[in-house]
Amino acid sequence: MANDRTVTVSGQGEVTAAPDRAVMTLGVEARGSDQKATQREVEKVVRAFLAACADLDIPKNSVKTAQLNIRPEYDWSKGNSRQLIGYYVHRSLEVKLDDLSKLGLLLEQATDLGVNQAQAPQLESSRKDDLIRDALALAATNAKLNAQTVASTLDAKLGKVRNISTTNVSLRPPPMPRMMAMESRGAADKSGADTFATGEIKFSAEVTVEFDLVVD
Repeated sequence: MANDRTVTVSGQGEVTAAPDRAVMTLGVEARGSDQKATQREVEKVVRAFLAACADLDIPKNSVKTAQLNIRPEYDWSKGNSRQLIGYYVHRSLEVKLDDLSKLGLLLEQATDLGVNQAQAPQLESSRKDDLIRDALALAATNAKLNAQTVASTLDAKLGKVRNISTTNVSLRPPPMPRMMAMESRGAADKSGADTFATGEIKFSAEVTVEFDLVVD
């Protein structure tokens, strides 16, 4: 006869790790009355940024400059008629860094060269899959201990595992880094590399386990 006595518990596990790589999303935008001149202005900054990446030994295949947006801008203040007032040009940049020691310096050089848009760097770990498995293992151990505590308190013993489900596996990036490319320089004696703090990434998991319950 199948055992119809069970106990279902949940367990949580969390591990942390220092990030070891980052994805930077940047942009160069400009407005002007002449489309070609405005586009040349943007491309000049992009070329200088690519040269800075090369000087820092960042591989070419780690830098993307594919997206280019050009649009006319109009003045609609005179009723339904429109008057062309100029052009907006935007070029997006993406850099994948495997050496975080270059992150602060590259952000600093980017703003010096005229890059005028920046998002918070997306910090990552190359050990992501292993760290998630570590969090799952901790969550499973925690669930088993919780089940043993409940069972022993009620004068019962755990039997075999009947069901396992992972109800939540998540990655929590560190808080926004202290130094951003669009912020003022701060202390004059410190370079961007010196003032950049990456924090830690947290990997968490939750496991729900159903055990057979053995009662004497």
